[in-house]
Amino acid sequence: RVRALRRLVQQFSAQRNVELAIVPFETNVKNVWPPSASGQRFARPDSLLNTYIGGLQSQLGKGTDYQGALAYAYTLIASDIAAVSTANPVLLPRTRYVVVFLTDGTPYPRCSANDNLSQYADPNNPDLTWADAFGTGDYCNTIDPDQPDAITGFVKGTDRNQNYQLFSYVDQMMELKEQFNVGDVRFHSVLLFNEAAVRACGPICQDLYGTYPNTTPANYPAAAKAIAGWVLRQLAERGNGVYQEFNNGEISNL
Repeated sequence: RVRALRRLVQQFSAQRNVELAIVPFETNVKNVWPPSASGQRFARPDSLLNTYIGGLQSQLGKGTDYQGALAYAYTLIASDIAAVSTANPVLLPRTRYVVVFLTDGTPYPRCSANDNLSQYADPNNPDLTWADAFGTGDYCNTIDPDQPDAITGFVKGTDRNQNYQLFSYVDQMMELKEQFNVGDVRFHSVLLFNEAAVRACGPICQDLYGTYPNTTPANYPAAAKAIAGWVLRQLAERGNGVYQEFNNGEISNL
């Protein structure tokens, strides 16, 4: 993840008309750049950015809350458009917003408001409603918002990280283009997933990559990769973008 981010920053650093924002996420979005306290939404890369990116590897935990990250990205872009629209609206038709959503796992945790459906999603039917995530105990129905592992804004017993929720945020991003006459809005997705490494990690990595119904433990890594790939392809298609996956740590073409 760190190498991929550094590659992206290096790619954009030479372009003087490009500003960046980095939105790290696990159970919640945390330690964004530029810092929220600065009041900036996007900024040019500075001399400390490389150190900041290097520190993310030890800061991010095992959660992969796609929904929270997508919601934050939408709010970031929408608020920037609103600010530009007020201060200098003539810039909007010449402005492009490009989201690169980079992850190494599936949406986690997934929660369903309905615990009594006759059929839930599985690796062969990823388009259905997902049951409460395996391995979370009764997190989805009992989580206390004051607990350290609580997702900000999540109400126990409701949906979380269901497909329709993830798709909705990308759709809303795309709608901003027409609503505010923005030059362009694109959403690209990138999956970093070394299936052999996950398999070698064994049961200790099941908290990171999940366990799945109708699937043997030996096939959990392949299932996780297939599910993540399906979701990320759908997001990129809705965002008029490109889906890429890197299976062995190769990021030279990112």
